[in-house]
Amino acid sequence: MGVQPSLERKGLPMDDKELGKLALQKLLDYQMPTGEWGYFSTEFADRYERVGETYWARTEYLPLIRKPNGYRTVTGMEMLRDYCGSAFNSRIRRAVGWLKRNLSSGWFMGWDAFVTGSDPYRDDRPHLEKAPDVRHTAQALLGLLKFDRNPGDELVRGLRNILNSQLENGMWPRKPGSNHVEIFRSVCCADLLFHVLDRRYTPKLSKLGVRNSSLQKVRIALDRTCAWLVDCAKRHNGLWEDEYKTAMVLERLGHRLLHDKRYVAVAESAVAALLERMTDQGWTNSSIADAQTRYDDQKRYECTIRICASLFAIRGTRLWIPDETLKSVTEHLRDGFEPKKIDASDYRYFLQIFCGDRDAFRSSVQREDFFDYLDLKRSDSVSIYSDGAFLAHVMSLWVMDCLGRLARLAKGKVLGLPNYDQAYLEREEELLTILQSMRLVSKDQPTARLPSWLLECDQTGDLRSLWRDLERLLDRYHVEIQRTPDRGAKIYQEVKDVVSTIAAKFLAEMSKP
Repeated sequence: MGVQPSLERKGLPMDDKELGKLALQKLLDYQMPTGEWGYFSTEFADRYERVGETYWARTEYLPLIRKPNGYRTVTGMEMLRDYCGSAFNSRIRRAVGWLKRNLSSGWFMGWDAFVTGSDPYRDDRPHLEKAPDVRHTAQALLGLLKFDRNPGDELVRGLRNILNSQLENGMWPRKPGSNHVEIFRSVCCADLLFHVLDRRYTPKLSKLGVRNSSLQKVRIALDRTCAWLVDCAKRHNGLWEDEYKTAMVLERLGHRLLHDKRYVAVAESAVAALLERMTDQGWTNSSIADAQTRYDDQKRYECTIRICASLFAIRGTRLWIPDETLKSVTEHLRDGFEPKKIDASDYRYFLQIFCGDRDAFRSSVQREDFFDYLDLKRSDSVSIYSDGAFLAHVMSLWVMDCLGRLARLAKGKVLGLPNYDQAYLEREEELLTILQSMRLVSKDQPTARLPSWLLECDQTGDLRSLWRDLERLLDRYHVEIQRTPDRGAKIYQEVKDVVSTIAAKFLAEMSKP
């Protein structure tokens, strides 16, 4: 029996296993056929607006670019392995493929906005280039180290890149040659290096030629980072700048810090500082300057999910946090659980909070409890795949995610920004990959006109029309999906009902370029 729609109704009580099953199903739903975990619930620009981040406001055009979801992808892989064992290895292999496709000379290459300086009338006019990204490189390498059985030389080159890009103060920049640092980027790099020293991965690294001299460089790099973390906590009353970033550090590095006598005191003080700031409704993020935003129920709920999960993640160490200490917060999270308002990446936190005994969870559920839309070998033999409403819902997520990225890039091209063409073509190819997956899953060709329409728009250069119509698509057709249980239509008919709402009807109504 699959995860039932009734579980998503707000106010329906769920036990821990039911909540965990629903969270795990959501994680499956948000993985794209390309292997990446999708970016659907929260706008990229909004994340920085919440905390008053000025660095990203250097250009009005940067929100037109969606960052790759390296962290979501790696943590998605971790959740599937931790809570399902080998049941979803095909999903993990798909994610590994996505990470490897974006690596070049050991760097994860992502699209970024650069100032051209070539326009005398507008020196700040940006263009797009693929450039190395330090954070996503670390995340991609961690994914390969943990989940790729036979990683190649890209892993070794990537480790060398990470070590060589560390700054003298122990932090890492956003990209090589930059001086802008961010705690989370450095945490991701340190997380990778801690795993490099883990004996579980020694045989894999030895086979690639990683010797003790290289591991000594890793230890030195980690000591620099940990020294910076100690100094940072002293300057911010026990926190790593704020509550939100402190949770990030504890989530990825907490176990390591608490097992090292040099750093256990600073980790314990960070936990104590978080607990001092806890209320019955959890935590706010003190870095959010606007009080109205800081205490907004939804923002506060999101912050509480992350912080609470980070505390649960370290409870198995020498630092024990009694259940009673966090009981009021976990009850608040359960009472406020509303799937439609939760960011796609946050479902894993519910697993960490409510399903701490991974072995018990793994043994209590079967793979047949979940809809694995990407496993075509099982789709004919398992009856739950005939539930067209669920299938259509997931397909709509895939399409809307990719169309949203296309629409942003199309707007950038309309504004006359240079070098957006290649990024746009990559997104077009991504959408075609999604449509191909939809065809295989549904045994039919959904939205058959869409590939030729994209090609036609690209060839004619009618980008203003393209942007106008895509904008209308996103605003008008992103509707709630409702199906009654007694509808016994074929899968394709259900797919057509929903996907046509967001794509096919739009194609029929749009004016030809």
